[in-house]
Amino acid sequence: MINCDWHPQKASVASSLSSSDLDGIRGQLHGARCVYNALSDIKPEVENVIKMGRKIVLSEEEVVEDRRALTGRIDALKAEFNDIGAQITEAKRTLERALRAAEEFRAAKEGVSSWMALAESRVAELPEDSGASRAFLREKHAEAPKQRERVKSMQKCDSKIHPRKAFF
Repeated sequence: MINCDWHPQKASVASSLSSSDLDGIRGQLHGARCVYNALSDIKPEVENVIKMGRKIVLSEEEVVEDRRALTGRIDALKAEFNDIGAQITEAKRTLERALRAAEEFRAAKEGVSSWMALAESRVAELPEDSGASRAFLREKHAEAPKQRERVKSMQKCDSKIHPRKAFF
């Protein structure tokens, strides 16, 4: 079991993406998993409290001042627990998708960067106005569509990470 501090209010904090870098997303996903695990750990206890509360409300032997108020509190506890569970489950899914997209983005970026660095170094080595220069430029021109596809892939990944804000 992962050791994490948990409080119900932390569940809502984890529901929005606070960083687009891999380490930031991994850290936030770790936090979401901690809250999820904590909820899983206490779920049997919460269910037992709800069950016992319902028995008390229905029991003729128990002296309860306001059965309707107690029922309301039990219903509120159940609703809050279920809401927090749904929020953290959705946050976990969102963060997992963002992590995959960020990893794809990094791979595409590394590919484009590597291609550009190689092209720049080879261009710097070429003599001016030679046949080799023309051949090299034709080669790079032929490779350009592949690099455009990588950039499109980066844009797609970025839109997954930031649905309302595009990188380009």
